[in-house]
Amino acid sequence: MLIAITGLTLAGCAGNNEPEPAPEPEPASVTVSEIPWPDTEFTGYVIQDYDGNEMGSSALLIRKTLDIYNLNQKYVFEGSFDQVLIANVKADDLKPLAGTITIPEVMLAPLVTYLYKEDGTLTIDAATEEGNQHTVVNVPEDTYDNNELLFLLRTIPFEIGYTATFTNVKITTKAEKRAATVTVVGEEKLQVPAGNFDTYKVELTSASNKKYLWYGKEKPHYLVKLDDGTGVILLEEIKEKF
Repeated sequence: MLIAITGLTLAGCAGNNEPEPAPEPEPASVTVSEIPWPDTEFTGYVIQDYDGNEMGSSALLIRKTLDIYNLNQKYVFEGSFDQVLIANVKADDLKPLAGTITIPEVMLAPLVTYLYKEDGTLTIDAATEEGNQHTVVNVPEDTYDNNELLFLLRTIPFEIGYTATFTNVKITTKAEKRAATVTVVGEEKLQVPAGNFDTYKVELTSASNKKYLWYGKEKPHYLVKLDDGTGVILLEEIKEKF
């Protein structure tokens, strides 16, 4: 019966002169096309809820030392806690090398330290209530660290319709590996505290999470706005030297 059904299907196709549409190509893996920023850079942001109420502030810092970029994020939440995320990455392709996650109000020493090794493993050392925790996991070649994503996405080809995939490794006291897709979905003019910007709107999906990021059209493609589904951060200040 299955053979008969298959034969009827093929016969029906043979009578149709129009070729079947080609399958949609799989998105390519993310690759760093160009590093658009200088060796040092500071951008400051205000964090707001959807009603425009200020919830805190954020800063993104870049420093280059030899062939390594130190990518630093600091978040200050009013009435809550501060968080500092540091990712060290290769300067040519932004592949992750190491990093720290610190919550200063909890402890001055890093809460989490991690290291990507050449053998394809990631080691994580975390201070927890149960004591020090050591974890080793394997990571694929297309891995980029979650703590570098806001910087990494400044290096993609900004063309509407561009889409690419990669493995996003989110580190807490352990590692969570998630398939991620980035797509340039449109263009928008934005007014933020730092001024007016022509931007590309980028969609980032990972597991069931989706966020939108707006990057300036002009180099060095500053992150102008981020909406993670709970609130927004808006560009407030830019310094190329600090």
